[in-house]
Amino acid sequence: MSKLEVREIGPISGETEVRLADGATAVGFGDGNNMPSFRVLGGYPNTPNGTYVKMKLEYGGVPDPTRWDVGDNFDNNNNRFIAPEEGYYSFSYVVTYNTKNPSDRVFAQIRVNDDANNSWQVNQRATGGAQRINALNTAVVYLQENDYVELFGMQETGDPADARSGETLMSGFKLAGLS
Repeated sequence: MSKLEVREIGPISGETEVRLADGATAVGFGDGNNMPSFRVLGGYPNTPNGTYVKMKLEYGGVPDPTRWDVGDNFDNNNNRFIAPEEGYYSFSYVVTYNTKNPSDRVFAQIRVNDDANNSWQVNQRATGGAQRINALNTAVVYLQENDYVELFGMQETGDPADARSGETLMSGFKLAGLS
């Protein structure tokens, strides 16, 4: 098993340098500023079968272990993240629905500027005796300043179903050092 020992952890400023065990150094680990970052929760009640619906997500306004919005770039009113600057962003997202039978399927999709052709999608089928389905994915997306990203969900259970509040979420951050 490996062990990491440090004398001090402090904020990164300037070029990042790492001292390796043999005394050598390595640089080029980015500027350490992966901001903005956010994590929001939500869901959508009574989603129709076979239709994509934009999830209702929100940052509650008070940082806690489950929600945050560092940089204030998540628009609660429109349920979307707005890129403050051009660059690569990493998004993780999950849409969760209750299941009824093994053929049930759930889709999660993020869209840039509400364009279904500029989207990243994943789907998941129920397995065994599962009571819920989680469709989850992570995507790296190149955004221009003021592009926005929204989370959509679709379920194929045969009837309207609720996207589970508190288990449906989107999070993301800007990737430092990439352009």
